[in-house]
Amino acid sequence: MTTPADNTIAIDASYVLVPDGGRQTVVEDKTVVISGDRIGEVVDTFDGAVGRRITARGKLVMPGFINGHIHAGTATYVRGLAEDSDLLEGTAFYHYAVPLLTVGYQNFTPDEFEAVLEWDILELIKKGSTTILEESFGGADVVVAIVERLGNRAYVSATYPGQVANIGYIKDGKLVYDRPAAAAVEAGFEKGLELHRRSNGAADDRVRVRLSPTGPDTCPPEILRATREEADRLGCGISIHAAHHPTEIRFCLDNFDASPIGHLANTGILGSDALVTHVTFTDDDDRRLLAETQSTVVHCPVRKAREAVITPFVEYLERGINVALGTDSYSSDIVETIKATAQLGKIKMGRVGVPTAQDVIDAATLGGAAGLGRNDLGRIEAGAKADLVIVDLEKPHNFPVIDPLINFVHYSFGSDVETVIVDGRVVVEGGVAVNTDEEALRERVRAATTRIFGLGAKAGALPTHTAGRLT
Repeated sequence: MTTPADNTIAIDASYVLVPDGGRQTVVEDKTVVISGDRIGEVVDTFDGAVGRRITARGKLVMPGFINGHIHAGTATYVRGLAEDSDLLEGTAFYHYAVPLLTVGYQNFTPDEFEAVLEWDILELIKKGSTTILEESFGGADVVVAIVERLGNRAYVSATYPGQVANIGYIKDGKLVYDRPAAAAVEAGFEKGLELHRRSNGAADDRVRVRLSPTGPDTCPPEILRATREEADRLGCGISIHAAHHPTEIRFCLDNFDASPIGHLANTGILGSDALVTHVTFTDDDDRRLLAETQSTVVHCPVRKAREAVITPFVEYLERGINVALGTDSYSSDIVETIKATAQLGKIKMGRVGVPTAQDVIDAATLGGAAGLGRNDLGRIEAGAKADLVIVDLEKPHNFPVIDPLINFVHYSFGSDVETVIVDGRVVVEGGVAVNTDEEALRERVRAATTRIFGLGAKAGALPTHTAGRLT
């Protein structure tokens, strides 16, 4: 017979990050008590009956990180394509990856596709992304099934238009767009609505569904307006890319006589439930619109750094704009993103004093939660969801500790995440995901990607210096 104590976990920790007047602060030598899927209390000591006690001496307990923007699977098989290549004017890093991504989407078997997506989501979980926001090109149902099994939390969307070629790619040294007809985009929009009907609330409500037009340059204005109407009706929120490369900006100015952010305002997309990713190139009017509409900017510094660009971060905080963090594509390590946010932010501002470690951690937790309208995520307090990460601060690179947050942000790595808990269940223990066989999965991914690399080489989708080696 199960008793309340069986569903209770006590974590005895050296450091715990707790809310403090709208921000967060570290308290020392506390016990975090989990009851079922919720935080019970944070106390000096807990002597009650427990199903499990976790010793976290020398460790920092934080809210699980909310990863505000990913495309599952893209990190798995396009690393190394264009990192050292000069980009054509007006292009983005992903334009060089789309040809190989297309080969994969067209040729993976269902089992291969599942393995490639799971490999990416596995990294997300192991590095502490307890909640992910997935914008999927054709794999949303697979992601839902993987999340249900692995135990993390996800906001999933079937993005539209639904083919990666629609967002642009490099062919014969030029940027090409396969822009679909409005009817095709509308069909993708309907698929997004159908996904909501089918999967919203799945996995004991660990899966929720959002609407996700890819951007202001890829979706007709009438689809953007319809997206806002349906998001309001369903209460599901909107995720979209915007203001992230020069070609998109020129398209919006030429076709809508507005910046990308201005066009999103004109079509009603902006709002307190809108997560707008990248937002790299903005002016004062754009920032005013983002602040007035209470929209959330999702900051992806590692992804943009691959284009030799530093996206604003502190500038948005100073305007009162809510900011979340995302890994986007090619790497799924949220700790890397946290560190890059701090370090690149200092370079961008030309100041060592900003952003602070607390600024960055708040964005990775409270900022993401606010963007989702979830006051039960991103914080360790009574009644919040028991989504936690435990980080080891006693390794040679991050010990001894003067300030636990600074040590974590500037000196720790994703591999220092030791334990991950979601909904009161341990999903990563000792750095190992408990609900999958990583070794077996690696071999499935090896076989799948080796085959796709071969097909990619034949299709001219691999750089010449790698094609022979990968096949």
